[in-house]
Amino acid sequence: MNCIRRFASLDSADRTLLLEAVLLAVAARLSLWMVSFGRALRIVAAIPLPRRRTIPVERAVWAVGAAARIVPSATCLIQAVALRQVLLRSGRSCTLELGVANGARGFEAHAWVELENRPLLSSPDEIERFSRLMTLEGF
Repeated sequence: MNCIRRFASLDSADRTLLLEAVLLAVAARLSLWMVSFGRALRIVAAIPLPRRRTIPVERAVWAVGAAARIVPSATCLIQAVALRQVLLRSGRSCTLELGVANGARGFEAHAWVELENRPLLSSPDEIERFSRLMTLEGF
């Protein structure tokens, strides 16, 4: 019930943004589970949501973070795919970054979004230990 109250207390722009982020995260989660990576990216990009006016980057990050708490198994890759689409729909150009690390924790992979060379969803310190494997600028 508390979640419903919090959702209802948001202004209409934030409610809409959160619903879009949840839809994109669910689509990313399901498509990455069922089809290849490239096809999953095309499916998420093809979801017919209206383009929005530019929104503050912090609100987009907030919406995707909130959606990740709702969508089961919303990994960094799910969040990065969803955030990139939210930003693209608001007219911002960003990249989806994939990196790998092999250290004390063993092999790890991580995904994040960069806007103007600034990482989103992850701190610069967090991604510092990852070697970039791939940068996706358009899909």
